[in-house]
Amino acid sequence: MNLLPAESKAVLNEIEEENGLLKEQAHGWHGFLHLTLQEYFVGQYAVSVRNGLDKLLRHCGDPWWEEVITLYAGSVRDASPLVNALLVQEKRQRIWKDVFHTSLLLAGQCLGAKPRLEQMALREEIISRLFGLLRRTPYSLTREQVVKILAGIGGNDAWGKLKFLLKDKQENRFIRSNIAQALGQLGDQTVVPELLSILKDQSDESNVRKETGWALRKLGTPEAMLYLPRLIVGSDIHRIDQENALGELMQDYSIIHTFAHSLSHDGPWRDTIHRTLWGFAPRKKVRILMLDWLHIKLIRVTRQR
Repeated sequence: MNLLPAESKAVLNEIEEENGLLKEQAHGWHGFLHLTLQEYFVGQYAVSVRNGLDKLLRHCGDPWWEEVITLYAGSVRDASPLVNALLVQEKRQRIWKDVFHTSLLLAGQCLGAKPRLEQMALREEIISRLFGLLRRTPYSLTREQVVKILAGIGGNDAWGKLKFLLKDKQENRFIRSNIAQALGQLGDQTVVPELLSILKDQSDESNVRKETGWALRKLGTPEAMLYLPRLIVGSDIHRIDQENALGELMQDYSIIHTFAHSLSHDGPWRDTIHRTLWGFAPRKKVRILMLDWLHIKLIRVTRQR
């Protein structure tokens, strides 16, 4: 549109005042007020320019760029180079492994964006690696993240296997509880029969039944109310208090460094420390790697530039 300067200014003012989409950042410069729009347009820009993927990969592990990368994956003609690069980063960690498995989880999130993949074998490899991580990780937050990502990927190879594991009484009860939570958050009513059968089975693990009940409640299932007790669990509240207390401490690199090294020792606080570091370390651009060999565990903590 060919608008006069005064008319352009009037249009900008109307958008700024009526819609709240734009805001004047400096004289003559407007910016998007909502982060979602900023992320979307950065993702689209990366799709349209040469070396856009290389520029995005430099920000792998930065929480501010996570959504941009997944938006790129869902928009680009072929997301194979992106997810393959993330898998290569994960595979390079043969000895010193990222305790947060940043590259693998991000690759899974990219699959959740329903990308176009010319190399379809990458989907199978990512899902296989995610299930492997789900079974071997000692950390509850990692299990929660993996299950959430697998549920978001969907399909029989991911969602179907999650439902199979949920019904398997021989499976780890913590994994089953995390699966129940994730399925409830998805809001898909097709999982109600499986969840109800677990909730009604008195011989099943009490924690699994409890999380199944909460999942059914989130799905708005009236049948669940017949079985749900009053679920106020003191240990969960206590864990949140622990995380808040640790979060107040982890405000600088030296404290994060000290707590990170405690991950090499088994103990009741290890899972809570890992959960708290998950949120603080990436924001402080701190990378935590672990060498786990037989009974020897070593931690390496570095700052990212």
